[in-house]
Amino acid sequence: KKGPRITYGSSVLIHAHTWLNDSLVQSSRRDFGEAREFTLPDSIAMSQRTVAIFDGLRLLTTGDSATILQTVDSMLAKQIPPEFGVVKVIRYEVKVMDVLTPEKKATREKQAEAKRKKVQAKEAKVGKTVEKYLADYNAGKLKKKLKKTDSGLEYVIIKQGKGARVKEGDKVATHYYGVLKSDGVMFDNSYSRGESIKFEVGSLIPGFNEGMTLVNEKGGVTILFIPFSLGYGVDGSGPIPPSADLVFYISFEEN
Repeated sequence: KKGPRITYGSSVLIHAHTWLNDSLVQSSRRDFGEAREFTLPDSIAMSQRTVAIFDGLRLLTTGDSATILQTVDSMLAKQIPPEFGVVKVIRYEVKVMDVLTPEKKATREKQAEAKRKKVQAKEAKVGKTVEKYLADYNAGKLKKKLKKTDSGLEYVIIKQGKGARVKEGDKVATHYYGVLKSDGVMFDNSYSRGESIKFEVGSLIPGFNEGMTLVNEKGGVTILFIPFSLGYGVDGSGPIPPSADLVFYISFEEN
């Protein structure tokens, strides 16, 4: 198409899908649900080593699609996991959504900052929600709201949500807020990062995996009370002490 070509140092908004043999190993649509922004290296960095996707993008403009093939040399071969076998060519399928001018880039940064502030403001609200549910749990006030699965996972559904029920293997944009059940100390949450994280159901601790399948993929919200046997076990992990029971608030985005 007509328009300004991508050049050294350009910032672009693209959809990109990377294939090794018949395996789709990375996809902006599948893994993130949206186009991704990145900046091409400058001319000095580009001259040091030819990277096919960067070289190919310099032929394109907004609205263009392309298949870009890169022969796997000895350096690239070392970076490919052995489970993919012998890979002779890496295939990139790309679509350029926009070539970002400095003005467009500044606008996107302002929008992203506004979104981060909005999400981070919700962090405090969610924290108070988790604090209240944990206090009610300890005081025995949840009563019929509190359910228990055969595995020992306890939960309260705050909002069932719409769409299909989440199932193993799904990748769902998830916000979460995790605290230690013993004292309510927060050890990790997505809100502080300013955006949700796309998790594959089945790839996390058992209690979180099971909890994700209790609600629907659009707007589902639940509180999980996870025994250590369904969490990080007797060894713990990072900020999680050994044999620690956990509480997680999880929320699926509606769009």
